[in-house]
Amino acid sequence: MWYYKVITGILIFPWSLALLMVAASVRHRRLRTARVIVLSSAPRETPQGMPLGLPEPSPALSTPLNA
Repeated sequence: MWYYKVITGILIFPWSLALLMVAASVRHRRLRTARVIVLSSAPRETPQGMPLGLPEPSPALSTPLNA
């Protein structure tokens, strides 16, 4: 009577999948709330930005291009 096992498996599978998803979300939420970032109250110095060496613009074309 293997078909009883198949029907029972089909009926139980969605519930077990839902329980696995709930357990995973609880675990994920617990891990996310466990991390606490402590920021110091002292002001931090901001590093100076690098100067950008921009290239000079190319000169405008004196003659129109014919394609």
